[in-house]
Amino acid sequence: MEDRVGVASGHVGTGSTLILVDKVPLIASEVRTSAVIETRAISTVGIDISADQPCTVKVVRLPDGITPGAESILGFVVAGAPAFFTYSSLLCPAVRIVVENTGGAPMTSFAMYARGGA
Repeated sequence: MEDRVGVASGHVGTGSTLILVDKVPLIASEVRTSAVIETRAISTVGIDISADQPCTVKVVRLPDGITPGAESILGFVVAGAPAFFTYSSLLCPAVRIVVENTGGAPMTSFAMYARGGA
């Protein structure tokens, strides 16, 4: 299966598909919200993230695919230490991933990859 940035468009099967890539460092105190990620073909999201400033990772459920609903804090990233988070409560048609730079300085290094799996 070929990796594509964007939304899963069909059956994911037993593997996973790349659904989001963000490698643009966040400025100090920036809160970045991803585009809408449709979850109709996936049941679990895994997020690999690394940053040179501490940050918080959240998932916002979109119960109707548009309107923000409940927000779940997945975890906190320690500056310079890669982290991995999973979210499996995808009983909604779409989500957004939110990252907040909680450090006191702009990031010079940031990478986040989200994968969705069946």
